[in-house]
Amino acid sequence: MFFIGLVGYDFGTEARRDSFKQQMPPAMYRFDEYHNLVDVVSQAELDEGQIADYLRRGYRPVPVDPYNPLQMVAYLEKRPDEARSLIWTLNLELTPVYSIEPIGGFADRVYAQLVTMLKGQSQAEGNEAYVERVSLPAVLSGQSVRLFSGQEVSQLLADGTRGMYSWETKRLIDRAVAVAATATPATAAAGAEDFRDTPQEALRKTLNKLYYEYRNLGITSPDRALNFAATNIFQLKEIFLQTFKKKKTLDRIDVVKSPYCRVDSDCWDVLMKFLDPENTTRAYSVYRFALDVSDKMPVSLGPLVEYSSTR
Repeated sequence: MFFIGLVGYDFGTEARRDSFKQQMPPAMYRFDEYHNLVDVVSQAELDEGQIADYLRRGYRPVPVDPYNPLQMVAYLEKRPDEARSLIWTLNLELTPVYSIEPIGGFADRVYAQLVTMLKGQSQAEGNEAYVERVSLPAVLSGQSVRLFSGQEVSQLLADGTRGMYSWETKRLIDRAVAVAATATPATAAAGAEDFRDTPQEALRKTLNKLYYEYRNLGITSPDRALNFAATNIFQLKEIFLQTFKKKKTLDRIDVVKSPYCRVDSDCWDVLMKFLDPENTTRAYSVYRFALDVSDKMPVSLGPLVEYSSTR
């Protein structure tokens, strides 16, 4: 399966939660002049002199709260072994839908990547390091895990960090738009003069449609193809550049079985269809590309193709 969503953590039982509360040292927060959180430091392994130095630099101690992801990240960065004692989850917004069990010789790297993802998600939305979505290819174990709330979720097995990505969406959009502007600066600028959105806003709306209208559990072949398509922002950049110049917006995405495929593969075509919102009788601009989703990590097949269609 190939999933797009958010990572989280759960304690499973009150005893496990309380054990973290007892083990975690107090944290120290530093805020800027606008009261935005700038940094979090765990007091683990800090001596009195170091704590005093942080206090002089404007840090303030706060009580231990194992439910605070910023404190948990600060603790796990000092005690990475403790990541194994949490139930890591994959969420659609605030709802856990899977648990993650890192396995194999590279399990520690998977845990470290999960901590990094959680740290990015915990940043303020305006921060360039803010992570809005993550992806994770994994295999269903056939087992379920009971969370602290009593909810049972299916367990996923992750044996490596291949395909585990974090989306710092603001930074990705800025990079994609910069590349597009460099490719055809005069045309892009001319197209933007009388268009209602900036390039950043147009690409953001395309991504929002992928993230929210087409969110799924990543189990079926079409869902895996759709999710992987959403991860490849630089392929989307090519589509975005052309549709932005034509002043078209994303109407829908169709995923259809490819008419041909390699042996032992599972090939699907993704069709992104853009229309003119000011004249819906005009033909769609269709961008079609093929994906093989037979492996845990999907792969692209062939080039991006553009054509017009009335349906």
